[in-house]
Amino acid sequence: MVDWWNHLTLTQQVFAGFGMVGTAVLILQTVMLLFGLGHDSMDSDADVDADLDDVDDIADGNGLDGLRLFTVRGFVAFFSISGWLGVFLLSTALPSFVSILLSIAGGFAAMIFVAWAFKKSLQLQDNGTLQMSNAIGRTGRVYLRIPANRQGCGKITILIQDQQRELDAVTAADQEIPVGASVRVVDVDQETLIVEPV
Repeated sequence: MVDWWNHLTLTQQVFAGFGMVGTAVLILQTVMLLFGLGHDSMDSDADVDADLDDVDDIADGNGLDGLRLFTVRGFVAFFSISGWLGVFLLSTALPSFVSILLSIAGGFAAMIFVAWAFKKSLQLQDNGTLQMSNAIGRTGRVYLRIPANRQGCGKITILIQDQQRELDAVTAADQEIPVGASVRVVDVDQETLIVEPV
């Protein structure tokens, strides 16, 4: 290791130093994540981690239009990739300034990739809030009879957002809907489903 270090030029040593620090922090982050640590705190100082409102905005296609480049993860990627790329490119026949420019460009490319990957991973999160409007058009089964002409509330079981739910339901039909009958959701009134017999 010492011989390898001594054979590097001063510029290569600088890039190797950046690469070593970046790689060490990357390994530390990975180990912390494996033990459930650091996923909330690693970027908090840089105002990076989004809360659930941000996640909802991303999932809906709103907000966070740009990538968050200047994060701890972004800087770690930048220094790791540009550092080791610089060491490699400076050992080739390329002119030094070209090698340095290419290694910096590679670091920025890594930073952009990390920001993009982090944004995409946030889109996979879900806060689990039930959206009643997702029930419209779906069919369910009556669990408690539903009185006719909205004269009272019954209950149905229905699959919404990949979960079986038991929800209040009313109908505008002239006849009550008995237990076990199939119904289709035609509308939603706050927390109550409006259904019709199938």
